[in-house]
Amino acid sequence: MLFAYIKYVKKFGFDSHTFARKINYILSALTMVIALFTLIRIYEVF
Repeated sequence: MLFAYIKYVKKFGFDSHTFARKINYILSALTMVIALFTLIRIYEVF
């Protein structure tokens, strides 16, 4: 997944830095949501 993301940024990210930054923000937000969801699920199990 990370490799595909790097490939994608190399292809399209250099067109505009703001676009790449937006993608980066979206990715980090998604990662945070997934991490929080996983933590909540683990907490519910125990």
